[in-house]
Amino acid sequence: MIWDYTQEEKVDRKLELLEFSVENVPALIFRVDKSGKIEFVNKEAANCLEYDRSELIGMDVWEIIPDYTRDDRLKFWQRLRKEKMISFQGALQKSSGEILPVRVNSAYLEYKGKCYEFAFLQDITELKEQEEEMDYLLYHDSMTGLYNRRFFEEEFKRLDTERQLPLSIIMADLNGLKIINDSFGHQKGDEILNAAARILKNSCRQEDIAARWAGDEFILLLPQTGEVKAQEICQRIKKESEGVNQDARLPISLAIGSATKTRPKQRKEAILRQAEEEMYVKKMNESSSIKNDVLEHLLEDLRSKGHEKKEHSFRLARLSQELGEKIGLGDSDLNKLSLLAIVHDIGKATLSDDILFDRRPLNEEDWEEIRKHPERGYRIALSTEKYAGVADSILSHHERWDGTGYPQGIKAKEIPLLARILAIVDAYDIMTNKQVYKDRISPEKALQEIRDEAGEQFDPELAYTFIDMMEDKISELGVSM
Repeated sequence: MIWDYTQEEKVDRKLELLEFSVENVPALIFRVDKSGKIEFVNKEAANCLEYDRSELIGMDVWEIIPDYTRDDRLKFWQRLRKEKMISFQGALQKSSGEILPVRVNSAYLEYKGKCYEFAFLQDITELKEQEEEMDYLLYHDSMTGLYNRRFFEEEFKRLDTERQLPLSIIMADLNGLKIINDSFGHQKGDEILNAAARILKNSCRQEDIAARWAGDEFILLLPQTGEVKAQEICQRIKKESEGVNQDARLPISLAIGSATKTRPKQRKEAILRQAEEEMYVKKMNESSSIKNDVLEHLLEDLRSKGHEKKEHSFRLARLSQELGEKIGLGDSDLNKLSLLAIVHDIGKATLSDDILFDRRPLNEEDWEEIRKHPERGYRIALSTEKYAGVADSILSHHERWDGTGYPQGIKAKEIPLLARILAIVDAYDIMTNKQVYKDRISPEKALQEIRDEAGEQFDPELAYTFIDMMEDKISELGVSM
């Protein structure tokens, strides 16, 4: 008998190709019988689940599917036989216990009188991570990590039920953020925002929701929380903010308002508005105080490090007043001179300690930072009611009569009068008192330096008036001052 092997060889080649494809395709392939017993797995499935293939074959599917039962299998089989093809996302459990998220395409197949499920699974770990990241970004504030306004509004709607009553809201506004941003830059402002967010989050219970409501505003949603408990949480936030100091120079202050919904018919929008109005009232009362507190903290920080001593400020105030009286200034300007003497170098508080106190030679980058301190001081003073009146003089106290000063390069009488007075008095006091980098010189030599710089660094008319005033004081005492 002569056999024709041609057709048989073609079939064998097709089977070999099919087997090769099944074994090497980047998908997990299972053949499962009606009862849920695994009859076949490919190499990719065994590798991904960290089993030997022989271990998987003969297993029941619920042994590798978390929270899956025989009843679940029965229901799924009935559905598969009816629909023929089912696609869904699920999960498998590896031999290590780790969960593997997968996308499943299951097909119903009848072959030689038996029924099977052929399942083709794809590892979607990376996709799930991307989805989780997108969900996080969708519902969280990217900077503070708190929930965002969108999530809060959805949760407020969900929790606005009689079962959750009483339902309380707390709103908090970070005082003084603008002065911090203007003085130190937005990076420092962001640090303070994050510190405030941590305080609010730590003051909440696990079931509460803390969210960033707007730029410097936060909001808390407290289900099953009455007014008394809400007030306790407000006090806890206040206490925590007083004890936390992100930077010794920058206090954290929160204006807080709260409201409680106690009856089902109360509109949630009215409760929200009530908490917001209470917060704004407190902010109006506290805002001016916190701005002044920030400035006082900055001054105290400079003094504590020995850079801007109180004695220097007092001497400047006294000499400025005397020169101001000499040229006939009124009480208002004399009072401004005293303030200016105290805060003229407030912008230096924004400089790093290595620039202010390191004895190393300063490079051009350091000097560039130093030359910014009048502008920073100007912004700090301008944001406070108490010191806004001397902001222009702070900006100009390093300008020169000949126009070669900084930061604006203005000259002569373009420079505010109070800044011209301070420049002379400040130079004299620095020269006649010991500094970190140089020894003091005599009052006579200091006055000669001012005379030499009259018309270049200093207003000549003011300079000669100051020289006459100081020489009269020296003459009265009969000795060098």
